[in-house]
Amino acid sequence: MQQLMNELGPLGADVSEIDVGDLDNLKVREQVQDHNVLLDIGDHNFAGRMRTFVNEYPNIRRRLPAVAELDLRIDDRITAVSVNPPGGGRQ
Repeated sequence: MQQLMNELGPLGADVSEIDVGDLDNLKVREQVQDHNVLLDIGDHNFAGRMRTFVNEYPNIRRRLPAVAELDLRIDDRITAVSVNPPGGGRQ
């Protein structure tokens, strides 16, 4: 967990929670704008993956406004894992 936060540096400022239940797939909860997103960030390249997320999030939010969880573990893509149902779910 310390390695994750050290590597993220300022990119980790909006991380509110870290799930270390699976050390091969760390998950972080990120507050972005008015939305709370769970990010599957894996076990390496934390800063690169978070930078990709931050850069692509406006496009993701436009296409999937209710996205709840994103998988960042493949370095050249972001995959939606879950989307909140319309009018419900967490934000």
